[in-house]
Amino acid sequence: MRTLSVCIPVLNEAASLPRLLAQLHAQQDVTLDVVVADGGSTDGCIETLPPGVRLVVGQGRGRGAQLNAAARMARGDMLLFLHADSWIDAPRLLANAMTALLATHRQAGYDHVAAHFPLRFQRTQGRCELLFRYMEAKTRLNRPGTINGDQGMLMSRNFFESLGGFDETRPFLEDQDMAARVFATGRWITLPGRLGTSARRFESLGPWRVYAFMAMVMIAWHTGSNGFLARVPALYAARLDRRAVWKAWRQTQRERRLSDVARYVGRNLWQIVFFVSTCFPRRSRAIPESARAVSR
Repeated sequence: MRTLSVCIPVLNEAASLPRLLAQLHAQQDVTLDVVVADGGSTDGCIETLPPGVRLVVGQGRGRGAQLNAAARMARGDMLLFLHADSWIDAPRLLANAMTALLATHRQAGYDHVAAHFPLRFQRTQGRCELLFRYMEAKTRLNRPGTINGDQGMLMSRNFFESLGGFDETRPFLEDQDMAARVFATGRWITLPGRLGTSARRFESLGPWRVYAFMAMVMIAWHTGSNGFLARVPALYAARLDRRAVWKAWRQTQRERRLSDVARYVGRNLWQIVFFVSTCFPRRSRAIPESARAVSR
């Protein structure tokens, strides 16, 4: 049986890491090698790791650096990169994921295939039901811009190393960069089952505010607005204050050419159709099937 190494970056995750590690311990029919990469936690989350869980420290903050450090320590020939606030309910989720990916390897005749889970948001509030339904539905797709690190990223060590590992130049967006490089050299598949993820960021800051800010970050990333991206950590620290966000956006607008923004927006107009067909299925019956088949 192949060993699956689970690489988990953490930074002050005392509220969620013990639960995830217990859920990993309960997984059936899969041999796991769990590696936790700490980015400088001060809440004690790494002080009482259960037996068998290995820890790597000293690589500095930033998920890209943490994930690369965990991958270097990993013993398995299959790698799963998982956020600490992930939630695994099904006892065979990872065994079924391994089976699905290895079957795709055999069918394709190569291992340049990466996989991700559809998401289920773990919520404590009932607000913005349509937005969460839409975001969950998007995670079932295999389109550029729809695959993020909280969905889990599963791939062979060989493929990961051929991609050169995660980008370490900034403390975030390493997942978007990795997803794009997989698209450029291989392909993505959606795994069976669903992976839970915490909705804490959306619920604490406001679901629509967070989603709109994420859209701004993606526009900035795709149009080379490094000045805005450099301010993202501070804007989160300020709890996405609307005035601060808009001021940062305006001050860095010269970095974005209108034509680049228009091209990015144009490539993503399908999301409007997808939102309507997902959240208002009865109203979308008149939409041609060719317009609704956005996952191809």
